[in-house]
Amino acid sequence: MNPQLTAIILNEAASDMQRRAEASRQPLRAVRRGPVEGPRPSRAELASTHSQSTEAQLTIRRARDTDEAALGRLADRDSSTAPGGDVLVAESEGRLLAAISLADGALIADPFARTGELRSLLSLRAGQLGTRTSPPSPRVRVRTY
Repeated sequence: MNPQLTAIILNEAASDMQRRAEASRQPLRAVRRGPVEGPRPSRAELASTHSQSTEAQLTIRRARDTDEAALGRLADRDSSTAPGGDVLVAESEGRLLAAISLADGALIADPFARTGELRSLLSLRAGQLGTRTSPPSPRVRVRTY
């Protein structure tokens, strides 16, 4: 790639990141610098307000029969086939983002979402579930000699 073009792309990416960082700080500045009408919010209150607006809840669960259509759409987006058998899915805000087969470890994920960490979490959880061949014994035997 042309070095000048690379420099332009990097400068644009850095400028874009800086604009996004400044935009994310603006609501907090407005709260801190606005007219005071009562007690000033604490740092913890400001942080919790900001984190609530940017965090999404993630659920990792076994796929249900009702997830078949969503798994099919997810597989289409990933240009692969839907995993078969017992499947774990990662869901956020009612949308399936990734799925892994417990039978063979086949993994699919939404290529239009940031799913790198989700893939790792699903693989880890599938490994935890896959190592257990039988339910744990409710009683532990202790041998004494």
